[in-house]
Formats: sequence, structure tokens, C-alpha cells
Amino acid sequence: MAALLGPGGDRPARPRLTTDPTRSRISDSATPVPDWPALLQQGTGTGGRTYHVLLGEQALRTGIDGPAVMGPQLERLLDALSLPGLTLGVIPARARLTVHPGDGFGIFDGTRVEVEGYRGGETITDRRVDLFRRAFDRLRESAVYGEDARAVIASALRAVRRAARARSDGPRGR
Repeated sequence: MAALLGPGGDRPARPRLTTDPTRSRISDSATPVPDWPALLQQGTGTGGRTYHVLLGEQALRTGIDGPAVMGPQLERLLDALSLPGLTLGVIPARARLTVHPGDGFGIFDGTRVEVEGYRGGETITDRRVDLFRRAFDRLRESAVYGEDARAVIASALRAVRRAARARSDGPRGR
């Protein structure tokens, strides 16, 4: 995920962490991760703060902790599409990319980049910030927005719901 805070935007307060399995949690590790939809809902449209968020479609379709977790997350993303101060783009799985997506990163006021990856986090405040700005701009060109983004998220949600039904139906033909 890449997020950009616009002019006057400040780094948001540290995201709330949750171990609620219907919110955000990484697979079997029980390691809490940020509840991004709640964070966005609390901070968008206030004090001139804006967020431009890009998500890869694969992130919407990866079944972290299964349908019981992914369904509510996707529903919250659909709700978040109408938040003031939020521009949410989804990069479709088959979109033509002109740059490798790389690790998740956030750009804050165009002067600081926070990079997150398996190796940990890194704060960048030197000339490399421009490299991330250019990468974000190129990724943004591959994204869909508005009703097209809603359609991609809704499609992922339908797939999650089908998976949930299939699990509850159990194996057939035995």
C-alpha cells in the first residue's frame, strides 16, 4: 500500500492496533496490524488532511485469516470510498505496470517516506523521497478509481462470500 498525505497533512497518530480477528491480523501469528480503514475514517477531511491510497487487487483477494476476516475488511473499504479527503485507487491484477510495486510505503507532505517491509521499517528524508514520489505517480497511472475501484473491491468481496459459503457447505459428493 502506498499512501500520500497532501498539503498540510501531518503524519497520522500511530494507527490503533487490534487483535480482533474480524479486523486486521496476520494469519496464525496473532500479530496486530493497523486498522487502516478506521484510521482513515478518523483522519480524513480534518484539518486539510488528505490521503491518496493505492492498493493492489491481489491484496484484496489474498485470504489472510479467511473469509471471517477478509469480508469485514472489504466491507469497510467499500464504506471508506465515500470518506471526504480520501482518494482510493486499486491497481487491477491485470493492469500494465511501468514500475515494480516494491514494499509498502507512505509519503508524508512530500518530504518524508515511511517504508514497511519484512526487513522492518525505514524513514527516508533525503533525495530518495523523489524516487518514491515518481514510483507512486507511475503506480497511480495503473490504478482505477471511483466506481471502477468499487467494482474491483465488490468483486473481491463476492469471492470472499462464495468462499465462506463453500466452507460452510463442506465437501460434497461423498
